[in-house]
Amino acid sequence: MGFLNQINATLLIYTKAHLTTVSMVLTTALLVLYGDNINRAVKNRIRSQHFIVRTLVFMLLCSVGYGLLATLIAPSIGRLLTLGGDRLVVPLALAAICFVGFLADQKRYM
Repeated sequence: MGFLNQINATLLIYTKAHLTTVSMVLTTALLVLYGDNINRAVKNRIRSQHFIVRTLVFMLLCSVGYGLLATLIAPSIGRLLTLGGDRLVVPLALAAICFVGFLADQKRYM
C-alpha cells in the first residue's frame, strides 16, 4: 500500500502543478463535444435575422463566447477536482478525463 501512496503523492505533485491546464483541457473538450448543441440553439434563435446579423452573431459566439465560457468554467472544474482533498485529486482528474473520453465515444467523436 505504501507503493501506491508514493505513486499517488508523486502524481499529485505533477497534477496540482498543472491543475489549471487539466481543468482547461476538460473545459475545452466539453465545449468541443457540446458546441454543436450551443450553435444549434443560437441558430434557432436568430434564424429569422438577416444573413449579416447571423454571421456576426456566429463570429462573436465562436470568438468571444466560447473563450469566455472556457475562462469562466475552467476555474470551477479545478475547484471541483480539489473538492475531495489531496488524496482524491489524481483519481478525480483521471476519472474526469476518462468520463470526457466516454462522452466523446458516445457522441462518435472518436
